Amino acid sequence: MAKFTSKYKNLRIVIEPDDVEFVKGKTRIVPGKHIQFENNVFTTDDKKEIEFLKNHSDFGRTIFCEDDVIEKAEKIAEKGKEKEAEKPKEEK
Repeated sequence: MAKFTSKYKNLRIVIEPDDVEFVKGKTRIVPGKHIQFENNVFTTDDKKEIEFLKNHSDFGRTIFCEDDVIEKAEKIAEKGKEKEAEKPKEEK
C-alpha cells in the first residue's frame, strides 16, 4: 500500500474527467476517475493510481509519498552497513 500526503487538506486530482453522453435525446453524465485526499492523506493499492501520482507534475512539490521516504532511509541504512562490513577489522 502506498500512502501519499499533500500540503492541501482536501486535494482532488482528476485522472479522467467526467464526460457527457447523449442517449435518445437525453444527456447523461458519465463519471470520470478522481483521487481525493482527505485530511492531507490518500492511500491506495492501485498500481495505476500510484504510477499516476508519482508521475504527476506536483509530485515532490505538493504531493509526497511516505513509502518513498521509508525506502530511501532503508537504502541509506543498507549502504551504511555495507560500508561498515567492507572496513578492515582494525578500523572498526
